[in-house]
Amino acid sequence: DITKQKLSEFALIETNKRLELLSNLINNTSDAFQISTETGELYYINKVAEERLGIKQENCNTYKVQDFE
Repeated sequence: DITKQKLSEFALIETNKRLELLSNLINNTSDAFQISTETGELYYINKVAEERLGIKQENCNTYKVQDFE
């Protein structure tokens, strides 16, 4: 059924727009932003967090939150 396919495509486009908006918000805020796993490993940091923590985003997964407390 083409209708289901079109609805799925539309939903995917809308989801991607929301993700892009969220990504822009996180990466353009003046606040440090970090995402960590349940066990405390850093998963993602924005540019402000890079500057404040002194680490690069691509290396953040080698650190744990408690390393900076």
